[in-house]
Amino acid sequence: AFRSSEGTSQGACTFQIFLEKEQMGTMPTVQQLLETSCLSGDLKFEEVPSCLMVQMPRCGNKYKMFSHIIPSTELDITDLLYNSQRECFICGQSAEHECLQCLPDRKLQPGRIKQYCSVCNSQVHRHPSRQGHTPKVLPAAASQAAERPVSRHTLELFAVLCIHTSHYVCFAKYGPGPRSWLFFDSMADRCGDDQNGYNIPEIRACPEVGEFLSRPEEELGRTNPAQTPDLVRRLLCDSYMFLYHNRGQSLSN
Repeated sequence: AFRSSEGTSQGACTFQIFLEKEQMGTMPTVQQLLETSCLSGDLKFEEVPSCLMVQMPRCGNKYKMFSHIIPSTELDITDLLYNSQRECFICGQSAEHECLQCLPDRKLQPGRIKQYCSVCNSQVHRHPSRQGHTPKVLPAAASQAAERPVSRHTLELFAVLCIHTSHYVCFAKYGPGPRSWLFFDSMADRCGDDQNGYNIPEIRACPEVGEFLSRPEEELGRTNPAQTPDLVRRLLCDSYMFLYHNRGQSLSN
């Protein structure tokens, strides 16, 4: 369930990304898109979901806001949980403030949520370029003094739904190994004519996708999709929905 700034909650397992294109770089990650969209809409997770589908800012095969999107194999939603304990982005102490305007700041690791303790919040916003920011005070439970390191809550990517022209295809993780990815196309080929023919599906292993996703995020951000294997390029260019699950919970919960 998601909690709005008004305090209302709505159950959902799908999250549609809404944001302004200018808020992101040319090749954002799913992590950056989710964080920016949640902060822009002032939304938080009520609890860690067992499953989450993240829909990209595009409309079928007619429009897509970004030509390429970097898959995040793990989504860290710790800082998107309502009333969860948060660490200061700078010093690691208990966070008390959160600032949306600091999100794209290139001097502060752009694209990551910025929350600060009271001291760091004052220091960061003394800078002339940030004096117009309006940081929000975090809920009391989120700013409680930490007795131990804050536990990180992550979701694992297990499938990506893609569309390029007329139909959807899917990349799915079938095992625990980083290279355990397969590609499924229900209409890869066709036998016969339009009236009496039938589609021929295709399922094949694509370890090159797993190898690509295993690279450091900084390296992925410098990728030229035109120079990647065909299926990797399709993953980067045609992604429509990313599916994540909580390894600590059953998907049936």
